[in-house]
Amino acid sequence: MRDNLFQSIDIKTIPVKGITFALTATDEECQALAERFGVVAVHTFQLQGSVKGSDILCYEGHFEANITQKCVVSLEDFEQTVTGDFREFFSQNGTDFSSETDFDIDMEEETVDLIKNNRLEIGEIAAQQFGLSLDAFPKKTDAYFEYTEATPEKSNPFAVLEKLVKK
Repeated sequence: MRDNLFQSIDIKTIPVKGITFALTATDEECQALAERFGVVAVHTFQLQGSVKGSDILCYEGHFEANITQKCVVSLEDFEQTVTGDFREFFSQNGTDFSSETDFDIDMEEETVDLIKNNRLEIGEIAAQQFGLSLDAFPKKTDAYFEYTEATPEKSNPFAVLEKLVKK
């Protein structure tokens, strides 16, 4: 297995007992993640995971990313750590779930995605999970927004005439 984050694995090479991996994104991959998800910077991105199964594959992963985001209140940059755990299922045979698995699948809670070209895109799946974990409205912990309603001045329609009379 290669060391870069955005890689795929050939499902035919997955042993019966499964595989585990730990990947760290390169600087270029971190920059690509930052641009893709609209954050100021992704400093580090680490992924640990495993893939097991035969007819139905279970991909479990954990990621941790140190990022810089822009606060929606103060517009200042701030750093934070984003972590996430995920579990996804994949099958080459579509929705044939009659085969035995080493893990439980709750079909009301889980979905099973189709594997294309015998390859599982482990980095892309982790990147999508990272994007889902980002706060849509990032805010620094000490940022405070106070709303005050503006009160319009009541203007006198004859004020313009007063200026003319004084001349």
